[in-house]
Amino acid sequence: METDTRNLSSIEIRNLMLETLAYEEADIDSEGKTFKMYGYQGAQSDLFRLMEGLAVKRGLIKEKVPLHGAAWGVSGFMLHPLSTTNFSRSDIKNIFEQFHLLLNQGIIAPGAVGNYGHNLPYFHVTEYGLKCLEEQEVLPYDIDGYFDKIKSIPSISEWVEFYIKSPCQNAISPETVSSQTIKGR
Repeated sequence: METDTRNLSSIEIRNLMLETLAYEEADIDSEGKTFKMYGYQGAQSDLFRLMEGLAVKRGLIKEKVPLHGAAWGVSGFMLHPLSTTNFSRSDIKNIFEQFHLLLNQGIIAPGAVGNYGHNLPYFHVTEYGLKCLEEQEVLPYDIDGYFDKIKSIPSISEWVEFYIKSPCQNAISPETVSSQTIKGR
């Protein structure tokens, strides 16, 4: 069934997702739709559909199931491996995981303005996310600015400052900092 299909890595899926969100050409959707056309917002199914078109175009997956268009912002599209999509079962699970990692990293956020909805499956690209799209990479937050804010708290001791700073040297986001600090890492 899926034996001749190569599973995409997490990094390939994440990069494909970022590239799809930033993509401006009209050649990965039968109707020429892009996230830029819709103010960098839409439904998860929009993202997954356009990702599939880009993955086929880039030769990352083979087109065994015909690609199809859909109305923008419609959330009813279900991914079934090699039935409704060319992605494998493993790829689909990885797509869901990477989508939620981009949410947790603040690149995308739930809800979209207009005739969409204020919760998932509708989402928008954040201001930070737009910067990441420009670079096609998850950019580190301003760690120094974060520490300057911590230092500006009058009652904070050097110990607490050290305790917060230590695990943050390689952190990507403030959420990671908070969870590591709470865990005592």
